[in-house]
Amino acid sequence: MAKSTAHPNIALIKYWGKEDPTLNLPASPSLSLTLSGLKTSTSVRLDPKLKQDVFILNGKKIESPKISTFMNKVRELAECQTFSVIETRNNFPTSAGHASSASGFAALSVACSQEYKLNLNHDQLSRLARIGSGSATRSIDEGLVAWQCGTDKTSFGTSIVSSDQIPLVVLSFTNDKSPKKISSTKAMEIVKKTSPYYDSWIKRSTADFRDALELVKNSDWQNLLALGEANSLGMHAATIAAKPSIIYFSPDSLKLMDQVRKIRAEKKLPIYFSLDAGPNVKVFTLKDKLAAVEKEFKDWDYTLSFPGEGAKLID
Repeated sequence: MAKSTAHPNIALIKYWGKEDPTLNLPASPSLSLTLSGLKTSTSVRLDPKLKQDVFILNGKKIESPKISTFMNKVRELAECQTFSVIETRNNFPTSAGHASSASGFAALSVACSQEYKLNLNHDQLSRLARIGSGSATRSIDEGLVAWQCGTDKTSFGTSIVSSDQIPLVVLSFTNDKSPKKISSTKAMEIVKKTSPYYDSWIKRSTADFRDALELVKNSDWQNLLALGEANSLGMHAATIAAKPSIIYFSPDSLKLMDQVRKIRAEKKLPIYFSLDAGPNVKVFTLKDKLAAVEKEFKDWDYTLSFPGEGAKLID
């Protein structure tokens, strides 16, 4: 049996549009931060007696066409037709906008590489994870991770700043534990086909990525967070404008976003928000301002996350 762990990531510059849906090649580059505190633990065990894969999520056996497709790809690479028992557990809500698919497929890729004796290198692991979930390509790595556009062989995540060099901290709010009604994959497809803002979103986000790299180079962390907040709102604007409109915000999402703006204006604290495809808000600040920021959210439920490590095998 091979066991692995991986952490989800939150994109400062979002991945929200596919150039190739089958290979999960992005229409624009993205930049993310891998998060400690939130974790996926996965085990993979080959079993010659099985007629199909068995997938157990958080203690419950489920059916997942997405996992089945991924495992078929693994068997193709390994030239091995043996099925497996796959057990995965998240210590945070699943499919609720906390990037559980990112950490899930990153952990699964690492475990499969070991159990099926693929012996994949970093780039190959990141590309395999991308096939399962686009954002999983970033959870293979630690810290700040850039994911460039490209071909199947050139599009994968790469850490550009290690975790110990990043003075950021994230408050991950869980104001809604329910699985989202429209998956990210489906939503991206609808937005690309119907949103009048999709093309301008891709153009703007590509420019945001270039600007973000320059801010990282200059260690301008506060302006990087400000850019990330604006990029997140741009993604949701394109999504809300789709037909049918897709709105991931909940009343608590809006309340949290308003509170962040109020704290920033009145307390002069470097605090910014970001939301992926879901209602749960991530709040960013600088590590040396954490104590002051936490006082402002004492009545809220959140998980504290620092820049995290990449996916890895465990004993």
